[in-house]
Amino acid sequence: MPRAVEQEVDDVRGAEPVGAGASADYTDVVDAFREVSEAITEDTKLDDLLHLVARKICVLLRIQRCSVYLSDPETGLFQGQVAHTGQDEDAAIKRLTAGIEADAFTHEIVATKRPVLIADTQSDPRPVRSAMVRWGIRRMLGVPMIGSGQQVIGILYLDDRERPHDYKKAEQELAATFANLAAVAISQIRTASELRKSLRTVARQNAILRRTAAMDDRLASAALGGASLPDIASLVADIMDKPCAIYDAEHRRLALGHRDDDQGVVPQVFENGHRELPEVAAALASAETGRATVIGPLPSAGLPHRYLIAPVVVRDEQWGTLVAMEFGSQFSALDVAAAKRAATIIALEMSAERRVVDADAYARVSFVRDLISGTDAPETLSRRARAHGLDLARAHVVCVMRSREGRELSAADVEAGAAMVAPEAGRCAAVVDADLVLILEVDPEQRDPTSAGATKDVVKRIIARLDRGDLFAAISAPCQQIADIQRGFDEARQIVALLEPLALGGAETSVLTATELGPARLFLGSADRPRALRFAEDTLGPLLGEDGEFDQLLVTLRAFIESGRSVRHAAERLGVHENTIRYRLVRLLDVTGLDVLGNADQQLAAQIALLILRFEQRLPQDRL
Repeated sequence: MPRAVEQEVDDVRGAEPVGAGASADYTDVVDAFREVSEAITEDTKLDDLLHLVARKICVLLRIQRCSVYLSDPETGLFQGQVAHTGQDEDAAIKRLTAGIEADAFTHEIVATKRPVLIADTQSDPRPVRSAMVRWGIRRMLGVPMIGSGQQVIGILYLDDRERPHDYKKAEQELAATFANLAAVAISQIRTASELRKSLRTVARQNAILRRTAAMDDRLASAALGGASLPDIASLVADIMDKPCAIYDAEHRRLALGHRDDDQGVVPQVFENGHRELPEVAAALASAETGRATVIGPLPSAGLPHRYLIAPVVVRDEQWGTLVAMEFGSQFSALDVAAAKRAATIIALEMSAERRVVDADAYARVSFVRDLISGTDAPETLSRRARAHGLDLARAHVVCVMRSREGRELSAADVEAGAAMVAPEAGRCAAVVDADLVLILEVDPEQRDPTSAGATKDVVKRIIARLDRGDLFAAISAPCQQIADIQRGFDEARQIVALLEPLALGGAETSVLTATELGPARLFLGSADRPRALRFAEDTLGPLLGEDGEFDQLLVTLRAFIESGRSVRHAAERLGVHENTIRYRLVRLLDVTGLDVLGNADQQLAAQIALLILRFEQRLPQDRL
């Protein structure tokens, strides 16, 4: 027992007798002080200590009840903790607060730092009368527990229920001494508890630091090792033990990472139209700009999980988003740190990819410019072509695409479409002076200049995959040598310039080839639209009536011209007898005066007139 405590016990022993005819035995006093002192050094819970204090002081003073209240540093009030009585009243005591404005009894205890006795709670105005009535208290002693710095850290409220117990001077001094010892014990236990809490916090922080360092090492190794976005997504999913996905700035998914036991689980916040739902859009809008944020759950939007959203930012511009889903375990501080660091790694990877794409695009533009202008040696062009996937020893065509609406064209998108449509054909695309120039390998089976159908079909399918109704294109004749490519570019550019003022954007005229136009492109390239229409009407005018009387003759004429002026091929194309073709062409001579069977000049005039009508979409729908 501490020497100061022993001295106080001796003082109490020499004081006047305790209680009304009953006194605390010296041994009881010593035992009580010893038990409380020993509790200071043990791993005792605060409530257990307070119960011990309350029980022992009731034994020492021969009373029935002791309630213990401790100070709340934030409010300055005293909150009920435990009670020693004949029944379990802890729950009720914990709901009580002492020291409110009307509680003059408690204020006096705190001000005097001495025990205060209320002899008659029914007539004394200092205590809160309703509490005295509710708890059946007739006489009460309030004893402060004084800690370091003479601060009142708690109060013992002592009463003997309905019995009017006499709290003599010696009892009050004994209670004060015991309360101060209890204050020391409480302070020690609180200090020990704070130390243990601090140690646990430090241990937890150290564990987080170790895991964070390991995580940083794994992510840094992945970045230095040239990991792709799918690799990074898989690594993040493994570190966080949660499924995640990487999206670009347009919210298109670029990569998905998942745990071994959640195959197929996808963070849904950006998927299947969820992002456009009002509640999801509002949650995403509320996320703090530029920082990792947790949103959800959003059950009304079909999203029962929480989502960790980490923006991928490069030079103050958001290039994408990393999304992780709370699946299997809750998000932790490590998950947030992992998401932030992974977003940085993703930003570096995206930036590197962008630089590579930009450099490749520049190299392609430079190569295509040199190829179509012939400004580099053939040997050098061949070597550069191989770097771009072209073998210039094979035949190629030059395709020029243009937008009627002046919209920007993407060489990467055109190349990707060509790779899907004709994976075996070499290709290289670049934007040159706002036109998309595509160098495309010709199918070896289609090297005949009179047959460009396969190449035209490839270009049409590329445009269809781009889903761009504003595009039209021109295709040169096959180029057998490097020197021919410059000529091919001039051909394609001449045809696309011809298409722009004349074509209306119909499917039939969205793609034209030099082979189809033949020498007619020389005439059409020098004629404006009104003059071209007059020529077509002068040549085929009698066949252009609105009643469609001569549609059959127009269909037959077109089949004959496009079949190389062969009656047999035209008959096969239309599925009729050769004599039927001859009969219709003779009738055409009667109606228009055009002798397309025997006069080459009139054949060329008919061919040009038909092309102009195709541009204007004035030819009847045939069955080809």
